[in-house]
This record gives sequence, structure tokens and C-alpha cells, in this order.
Amino acid sequence: MEAAHHLLELLDDGVDLQVADDRLRAEFPTGTRTPDRAEAIRSVRDGLIDLATRSPTEILTRLRLAGIIVSIEEDRIRVEGDLSVLASEHRALIRFHRDELADALRGEFSDRTMIDRSRLDKKY
Repeated sequence: MEAAHHLLELLDDGVDLQVADDRLRAEFPTGTRTPDRAEAIRSVRDGLIDLATRSPTEILTRLRLAGIIVSIEEDRIRVEGDLSVLASEHRALIRFHRDELADALRGEFSDRTMIDRSRLDKKY
């Protein structure tokens, strides 16, 4: 997917991308914006918006369906499994949505802990 490659390059270069009301905004570090680069972003605009607006739940589901184990260790997202199936789209989504994914994974862990504790409280 071309948009995923562009997203990874933009993230590598420190470009801050935001989507609001179906509009894409790119803030470039000083001296890194060029007309060619702006045109390249415009050419994959819809794909970038699609990647930027994916929910953490959708991203985690797609990763897990691909056989990737995603977990959180302190503040780092840990990815395990057959990494050969990890496409550039997956990598771009993980990097762009890192904070949201970390929050979702913490929530899953918290929910699991609550369920496990509730089982301990029941008398059989």
C-alpha cells in the first residue's frame, strides 16, 4: 500500500500528521517541506486519512487475525509472532497510533484483571 510507505517516511522525518473533519494536516519540521513532498502527500491523501482514522480496536483485530501477538510492556508495544506477515500497513498503523494502541492494550489488561478477580470472589 503506497500510503503506508508514505506514512512511514513522514513519521521517520518527524512530520506531524493530523486529521480533522476529513481534512489532512501535515506539519513539517523546519526546512523539510518541498513542493514535491506536498504533492506526494496530496496524491495519497485518502489513503493517509484512512490509516490515520483507524480505531485501535480495528488495528489490534487485524494484527491478531494476521497471527501477530500484540502486548504492552511498560510503555512499549511488543509485537511477536511470524513478523514476515507484518506488512508496511501494519507497521505504519502501529507507529502512527502508538499511544492509542498502548491505552487500548492497557485497558484490555485491566479488563482481564477485573474478570479474573471477580472469579476469585465467587464461592463454588
